[in-house]
Amino acid sequence: MNRRLLEYSADISLLFISIIWGSTFIIVKEAVNKIDPVVFLSYRFFFASLLLFPFLFLRKNKISLSSVYAGLVMGFVMFLVFYLQTVGLMYVSASKTGFLTGLYIVFVPLFSFLFLKKKPYPTSIIGVILSIIGLYFISFKGKVNFGKGEFLILLNAIGIAIHIILTDFYSRKYDAMILTVIQITVTALLSTFVSFATNKNIYIQLNNETIFAFILTGFFATVLAFFIQTAMQKYTTPTKAAILFTLEPVSAAFFGYFIGKEILTFNQYVGALIIILAMLTSEIGSAIIGVKK
Repeated sequence: MNRRLLEYSADISLLFISIIWGSTFIIVKEAVNKIDPVVFLSYRFFFASLLLFPFLFLRKNKISLSSVYAGLVMGFVMFLVFYLQTVGLMYVSASKTGFLTGLYIVFVPLFSFLFLKKKPYPTSIIGVILSIIGLYFISFKGKVNFGKGEFLILLNAIGIAIHIILTDFYSRKYDAMILTVIQITVTALLSTFVSFATNKNIYIQLNNETIFAFILTGFFATVLAFFIQTAMQKYTTPTKAAILFTLEPVSAAFFGYFIGKEILTFNQYVGALIIILAMLTSEIGSAIIGVKK
């Protein structure tokens, strides 16, 4: 019973951070209109790392070379995820980016089986299929073609899947706070390096809008969200986590409607309902079977 309660608690926690991530889209969209996206990432992750760094001293007795290595690997993959998506957006529409990014849900069960030897249960596979359909209705518009931008976004989706797998593997072995601090700090350093290497102007003018964006993305969407993911994902499965994370584009669509006054289409409502059905399929299937997939 305790194991089941932990799994349900983890699922609720991952749903919560999916909503947080979705809420940032409209805010970040406004911020990057005035700040270079890579520079924005530098400030976002440096702010987050400064908030987290004091906690590293509280966990210093749990720091080991292997845990530092794990955090470095996770941080490198995290940076690639954000960077590939940022560059890809220069060539691909936001709607197509949302759909292609969501394809990580295809790679997660595949990688989970290949590297973690975790075979997804049929209800999770059904959830994956429904999630892909839902993502299509929410995000995808236009013709089907595949160019440089699409390739970069596809690599981004693979990166997200790898990060979910790494989180599942390393969070079972090392302290969640240590992993969170190190990977966020690595992302901050790499973002800053790329900013300098590409001759970006790293100086920005702070105003109420940018300060709010840094607080929302730096604390809530980075510090809080990635710590929760690292601490709680180990109590569920990578495939279920991927399904739950598809609530992010649903959340983004609704926050865009309520905050940015962006009109939701009929297809987006249909897609949202399908994704919710995918989550219910995965959760109810798990409850009926009575085993942790």
